[in-house]
Amino acid sequence: MCKQELSFLAFGVIISFVIGLCNAEDLQMKENKISSSILRYKKGLALNPNDADLHYSLGLQFYASGDNENAIKELRRAKELYINQGNIEAALRAEEAINSLTPSETVKELQNKIDEVTRKVDEIRHILQVNGLMPGEETEKDEQ
Repeated sequence: MCKQELSFLAFGVIISFVIGLCNAEDLQMKENKISSSILRYKKGLALNPNDADLHYSLGLQFYASGDNENAIKELRRAKELYINQGNIEAALRAEEAINSLTPSETVKELQNKIDEVTRKVDEIRHILQVNGLMPGEETEKDEQ
């Protein structure tokens, strides 16, 4: 490589390094903004614990920080307060946010219901078999 090519290569490496530092700094600034917002909302709630809007906003900030557990907790509290205030539109907005954060819970609930129905069907099938009411299958009575 000639001297000029090495200079361009070194310049490219330096630019990439500087861009990487800037991106890391931007990310750190965003994380700091979220953390300071969370602290501000918590301070506001210490003064007014029944402020639904503060709970809702804190929930969104927790979500932005990746803390879904606390996000859901705050959004549920906001929903409860909105309902108590008669603000159904805001309660529905909070419910939508909760649902968007908890699809796995919904899937688990549905799976539990499916399992429960399957158990009941098995129980009914067993009762029908015992009483000889299942056509085409041997029953316990036939075996005796």
